Amino acid sequence: MKRTRNTSYKNKASSLIAWGFGLFLSFSVYAEKTSVEELLIEADAIKSSDFLQLEKFLIEIEAQEADLSSAQQEFYKYLQSYSLAYKGDYEQALRGFESLAKISDQVELSYRARISLANIYAITRDYSKGFKNLHELIANNHNISNDEIRQQGLIIASLIYNTYQKYDLSKEYAGKLLQESPTGRNLCFIKQLQLDSMFQLDELQSVEQELNEGVLLCEDAKENIAAALLKINIARHYLNNSDAMKALEYLEGHSSSIHDTNYPRVIAEYYILFARAKWQLGEQGDAINFASKVLDISDNDRFIKPRVMAYALLHEIKKANGDFKMALDYYEKYSEADKAQINEILAQQLAYNIVEQQTQEKVQEIKLLNKQNEVLTLQQNLAKKEAANDKLAIALLVSILGFIGFWTYRIKRNQIKLRKQAEVDQLTGVSTRHHFYESARALLQSCESSDQEVSFILFDMDSFKKINDHYGHLVGDYVLKEALSASMVCWRKNDLAGRLGGEEFAILLPACDLDKAAQIAEHCRRKISEVDTSESGHQFPISASFGVTSSKYSGYELKELIADSDRMMYVAKDEGRDRVKVINSGIY
Repeated sequence: MKRTRNTSYKNKASSLIAWGFGLFLSFSVYAEKTSVEELLIEADAIKSSDFLQLEKFLIEIEAQEADLSSAQQEFYKYLQSYSLAYKGDYEQALRGFESLAKISDQVELSYRARISLANIYAITRDYSKGFKNLHELIANNHNISNDEIRQQGLIIASLIYNTYQKYDLSKEYAGKLLQESPTGRNLCFIKQLQLDSMFQLDELQSVEQELNEGVLLCEDAKENIAAALLKINIARHYLNNSDAMKALEYLEGHSSSIHDTNYPRVIAEYYILFARAKWQLGEQGDAINFASKVLDISDNDRFIKPRVMAYALLHEIKKANGDFKMALDYYEKYSEADKAQINEILAQQLAYNIVEQQTQEKVQEIKLLNKQNEVLTLQQNLAKKEAANDKLAIALLVSILGFIGFWTYRIKRNQIKLRKQAEVDQLTGVSTRHHFYESARALLQSCESSDQEVSFILFDMDSFKKINDHYGHLVGDYVLKEALSASMVCWRKNDLAGRLGGEEFAILLPACDLDKAAQIAEHCRRKISEVDTSESGHQFPISASFGVTSSKYSGYELKELIADSDRMMYVAKDEGRDRVKVINSGIY
């Protein structure tokens, strides 16, 4: 567990999948209705739609705790753990859910506790445990006879995959669930996840109509958070289509219902969309005010996406006003937050790949054990037969051993593939940040011991945020891939290149002086500016700003080389972008 939050649910409810704990319907397994049982059932039914009422119910149940049956005590513990998780006390919530999952004889209650465990591990960014629990839930889903609860396990799977931007998987599970004709709250949650995934994948045929239908469905089910998330997408759709006035009118019209959710993530996304709309309409003061509100209700490691957008907008506003000092300050904060966001996505992807690999290995291990058992059985049976059958036994044994060898090879190959994924950026083909840092430090140490001069180039794509905003992230990925492909021809075979995050890249050049490094950087700059973007479906210019230094000026410490080249790169951007700045030299 990385850390525990124990604060008011209004201010600290999770930004990841806050409404995920409210998916579970009433858990009624008792033969005789009692007053306290009715309280338990009603508390379960309203826990996601009226949390304050849930707290009141828990106080009433606590007063009668001595009279609870064993089954009722377990369910009361489940609701208490839910309340703790809702308020952000994940450490205590995990203890409660883990205890129920291990000791409860009630199969469905144990299953629901495991669903909550997967949910909390996702919230607390323990991605490996989150994906591991998710895989186990999906594998055991067929053992749950209650259709409602079984559906809820798959809803959580769709929700977590949606949160981790695996929209294809999220849409797949939501689509399967819709084929089972769910109703009520389950139907709301499933439809919200399907619509959000399709919106992110740009697969909705009639965006406004389909999202509005989802809003009405969730409002009828009294699931205001799910409805609010769909409303946020409607406003985002208007802004994406450059209709700031319509977005603003829509946001103002739904301000009350969105604020009534009391969820910081929803409210933060509402504020940043409101700020963007105000800025596009020329209302600068309101834009600054609402962008600042996003920063007020978030911190550095939660609500990262709206925080990144807030810094980017404030940078744009300050730059437009000529306040370049503040613009640079906001840009640095934007860059830091954006890098944190990218690193988190990479951590999620790596955890997912590792768990997938471990799951496949377990499957293969089971197959191997089964085959080995078959071999032992065959050996025992064949030992009793005539010598003529011994040849058949040998042939079968060789086949089985060949099968084992084949799968051992497959497992090893998958491990190598996974290691490569951790070392190579899948989009651009250069080193990942972590692998680049490790390799660069080793190379710098070698060059220092042999007294070789080393140069360092840092470059950043210009106005990349605008490309993503105007043309979408797929076009942004295309630009990064083409820019790196164009510049690779400028590097030498022994140069080390890496992606430090987002649109920022670095090149370490051993046995290379500053003048040669400047020539290489200028060559790269020209190649990038010559990239034809028409294949992306849009025609627009691209460029990059470069900062260059060497060990002669910055020493052999990687952090100093990065700091000096980063400073030169920002000078290049301040002086108009699309240029190379060399330490103690000027524009190349």
